Amino acid sequence: MAILKIIAEWVKSRKPDEVELLAERHGFAATHLFTGKDLVENEQFNAHDFRTEIDDPLLGLHKNYEFPVKMSESPPNTKWSVRPVGFDNEYVMKCILGKTDAEIEQLYLAGALGKWKDAIGRRPPPDWDGKAGLIVKRDDGQSANEVKQHGEQKAAGLGRVVKLDKGKG
Repeated sequence: MAILKIIAEWVKSRKPDEVELLAERHGFAATHLFTGKDLVENEQFNAHDFRTEIDDPLLGLHKNYEFPVKMSESPPNTKWSVRPVGFDNEYVMKCILGKTDAEIEQLYLAGALGKWKDAIGRRPPPDWDGKAGLIVKRDDGQSANEVKQHGEQKAAGLGRVVKLDKGKG
């Protein structure tokens, strides 16, 4: 492990481009580790559309990383970004599995169900109204939150049509 310390000290005194050039010239492995800032400002990544604008119903308009394989006949079509952990728990539990509020509460208390950690990027935005961004809606237009608010235990007609909601509900 002493060699790793020697290499680490040597690398600290050089710029990434210099290390990569020396690696190529002398046949050892090395690559630049990109920071988030590096990735956002990288001309090569931007020229090849590695980041695309997404109009996420919960997070709004923002840039996110796109699928790296580009196919002219079937380009990627990202409708939303990653949902916070547990975002659709109530919808799934009530509308698909037919659980009651009491049963759902017991699942939370037992640790079988959970929600997002209270950290930026893992939870909905602080100004979230509890409705915006709910993607799956029942065929009568009600979101899972509306079903919960009205005390319904199971969504009638869920198997017929499920509509996508762009956060207007």
